[in-house]
Amino acid sequence: MCYLFWGIRQSTFKLRGWRYLQTFCVFMILWNLVAFTGHFLASSVHSSDFVCEGGYLTTRLIGPFTSTKIGYYFTKLDHLFSVPSLFFLYLAMKDLYKNSCEDEKV
Repeated sequence: MCYLFWGIRQSTFKLRGWRYLQTFCVFMILWNLVAFTGHFLASSVHSSDFVCEGGYLTTRLIGPFTSTKIGYYFTKLDHLFSVPSLFFLYLAMKDLYKNSCEDEKV
């Protein structure tokens, strides 16, 4: 993703679709960092650190809270980066397709 971002940045592509693709790359880079951090922290968090009363959706983190537990909890919110990245990928593809259709008409 870093190489794709750098390649687009160095090129002469200045259309809005290419900027959307750059934004997609940034969000995917952030998602990768968060996901890898979460996987790394998962080895330090034990199943006894969680209480599951009513199923998966009601699982809670129990104290005492450490920086590792809090970091693990927030890295599980990685969808806050992946969903917007896919939205920007959609916008990029839509805009690039629209521009290519306009070029064919000319």
